[in-house]
Amino acid sequence: VFLGMSMGRTQNLSEATAQKIDSEVRRLVNQGYVDAKEILSKHHDEFVAVAEALLEYETLTGDEIRDLIAGKRPSRDDADTPPPTGAPAPEGPPAIRFEGVRVVHADGRVALDRLDLDVAAGERIALVGPSGAGKSTVLALLARFVEPTAGRILIDGRPLAEIDVASWRARLAYLPQTPPFFDGTIADNVVMGRAPDDGDRRRRLDRALEATGAAAFVARLPLGVETPLAEAGDNLSGGERRRLALARAVFGAGPLLLLDEPTAQLDEATERTVAAAIAALAPGRTTLVVSHRPEAVAGVDRVVRIEAGRVAAAARRDADA
Repeated sequence: VFLGMSMGRTQNLSEATAQKIDSEVRRLVNQGYVDAKEILSKHHDEFVAVAEALLEYETLTGDEIRDLIAGKRPSRDDADTPPPTGAPAPEGPPAIRFEGVRVVHADGRVALDRLDLDVAAGERIALVGPSGAGKSTVLALLARFVEPTAGRILIDGRPLAEIDVASWRARLAYLPQTPPFFDGTIADNVVMGRAPDDGDRRRRLDRALEATGAAAFVARLPLGVETPLAEAGDNLSGGERRRLALARAVFGAGPLLLLDEPTAQLDEATERTVAAAIAALAPGRTTLVVSHRPEAVAGVDRVVRIEAGRVAAAARRDADA
């Protein structure tokens, strides 16, 4: 989101504006969720200063964020850069353990209820079950967008809460159900600032588009990968947006893949292409896929069914299943 907001213009923020943003965020948090799209639709420009500073410095202190909201840009040298706030993330595919994890929203809704789950390093897991069972919450917890109300998550035996967030997120690829898009080109939305603008970046971009079935429709656009996207990608179809979001995950794939309904809104032929891309990515990575579509989970090692926030059943799959 911040990378997208950096495409806008810088604007100093008044105290009244800062209070307006604070009030809006608190309202949404008190309702049990934070909808970034709702906030940005009202206060897009107000966030740009913070976004650009995050791009420059990667991390910001609380005082620096307050200064930015007040219209003061931080000034620091390398010695002033805040150190990591935890242990470095593991380099290889992580082993994951959920121990009695409970997630309760501010409005009292229970998303997970003492969930216990083990995922071996390099294992490919499909999470299935009814809507609202808590499958997406499992992925959001691993992406550190949600924190447990109770219980803990272990990564290679270390509590996830002790691992530096920036280091951890740099080693995962996360595809949410509703991936965000921002004002910028198709290339901007896939690369997300994760590579310099050189020949290797373009080769990686082309491979990611090809692997997810997006290359054909992008090639038909007059400006190709330099085609500007409207807000939220509204000038593309739902299936086209999904393929670009998948290309984003493929481009930055680390040792952990978190894919929430990766083949939603795709036709049958594209679904097969995307499923093949996921299967090609999975070796050497720990992979969790949420899906109701058989094609998307065809190559997994194990299927875990979640109901009412708990593991209801789990079964291994044959290699050729």
